[in-house]
Amino acid sequence: MAKRRSTFPVVRWLLIACALSFVLVQIRMLMIGTECSDRVKVLMEAQRKWANEARSLRKNLTDVTRETMGLEEELEKAQAAYKHARQELVSSGGLIVQIVLEDTQRKQQQQQQQQQHVVATSTDPLDKQGGGEGQTGAGVTRGGGIRGGKMLGGGVVQAARAGRMRGGGDAKDAVAAVVIMACNRVDYLDRTIQSVLLHHKGLDTKFPLFISQDGTNAGVKERAKQAQQFTYLQHIEAAPPRMNNPGENIAYYRIAEHYKFALTELFDRRQFPRVIILEDDMELAPDFFDYFEATSNLLDVDESILAVSSWNDNGQKQFVHDSELLYRSDFFPGLGWMLKRELWAELKPKWARAYWDDWLRLPEQRKGRQTIRPEVCRTYNFGEHGSSMGQYFSQYLAPIRLNALPVNWAQKDLSYLLDVSYPAYMVSQLRTARLIPLAAVNTEVVTPSELGYDVMVEYGNESSFAQLAGEFGVFQEWKAGVPRTAYSGVVVFRYHGPHRVFFVERRGLARLGFKLPSGT
Repeated sequence: MAKRRSTFPVVRWLLIACALSFVLVQIRMLMIGTECSDRVKVLMEAQRKWANEARSLRKNLTDVTRETMGLEEELEKAQAAYKHARQELVSSGGLIVQIVLEDTQRKQQQQQQQQQHVVATSTDPLDKQGGGEGQTGAGVTRGGGIRGGKMLGGGVVQAARAGRMRGGGDAKDAVAAVVIMACNRVDYLDRTIQSVLLHHKGLDTKFPLFISQDGTNAGVKERAKQAQQFTYLQHIEAAPPRMNNPGENIAYYRIAEHYKFALTELFDRRQFPRVIILEDDMELAPDFFDYFEATSNLLDVDESILAVSSWNDNGQKQFVHDSELLYRSDFFPGLGWMLKRELWAELKPKWARAYWDDWLRLPEQRKGRQTIRPEVCRTYNFGEHGSSMGQYFSQYLAPIRLNALPVNWAQKDLSYLLDVSYPAYMVSQLRTARLIPLAAVNTEVVTPSELGYDVMVEYGNESSFAQLAGEFGVFQEWKAGVPRTAYSGVVVFRYHGPHRVFFVERRGLARLGFKLPSGT
């Protein structure tokens, strides 16, 4: 009995200890719960604060966007006013050179501020030279061909650049890089290489030469590497391009990818200010390089010029006469053309997956800009066999006249091609022509050469244009709503002699400020 009683105090103390432990655990849990609740409150408060700040930032962003849109509208109005003022200055007899110099200075300032970057995508030996690529810096002369305030042509440009020629083909010393786009036609490439080298003597610094091959054709690669005056580039696709529609020609997708590769290499990595693109089935005129040196100045100072081309779609021998005359055109002809780095920076992020030339002709790419083109072609396309399967070759390409006459582009004043001058210039040319009705057109009886003067014929739409063009034998085709070679709806060509035929459309003439005689 005494032993049983002795166990009660032990049990009692154990129970008390357990009770105390339980109480302590409850107190601790209460404290943790309170602490967590406080933290949740802090987090909720922070969340509310962040939500308020986010709403405030969104509101500020909306306000900034509205202000930006307002500023853009004001900028557009200011640009329109400035352009109108420049036109008034020209029409009142002011010096066009003053305008060009202002544009040139602004271009140079923008170029000095531009950040340079290098993108390495080449397979040629230049990769091993380490820093050998030319960088375009503040010293590049852009539009510097107007010394003395008298001329916008090639001669003064050449003089301005001559003092910087040190050899070596640096980008900053170049007028433009010249690249032949090749794939698998060895005989065509060989003919093009020979033509380029024939007229390229002494121009290594001004016009560095490149061959860019798409694919792995062994014959093309071997011939390209034999041409020591050229730097060899090679584009090898990682995977076949995905076509938008079954049955399409995959070649057009590969061509677009190849163009993007070559332009990225020459503009982004090597930092050339301009690039001239040739295809591997072209022969050059003797004045090809002089022509592009002279017109490079126009490309720099006039933002309304999209590109400069060596090609005239209606350049067949019966439709041309004057080797020195150049035109602006709303239609991009391609086929031996030059673009500048600023245009590539604009086009590269959205470059076409296929049919790159038709894509470039679309209004959203062209943006109202025009291409400079010659009356007499500076390239001849002999490629009857290729991706286009000889389309139009016998009718339109084979009869092309390649210029063979010497032209001193160094002394030519090209200021009539600037956007502030060209509409008035075109109107002055239209005033020399006599209007004849469409119904009276009969090329077997009435031709401008027989009449001894220029003639003008009105068309109303694409159908009537096709009928009219068919009568004379010029291109009937339109692309993106623009007839080939047209400027503001005006298509001009010679007809078996020095006199001209103008196809005109009233809306286009209205944009030029030219009115057809009443009753016509």
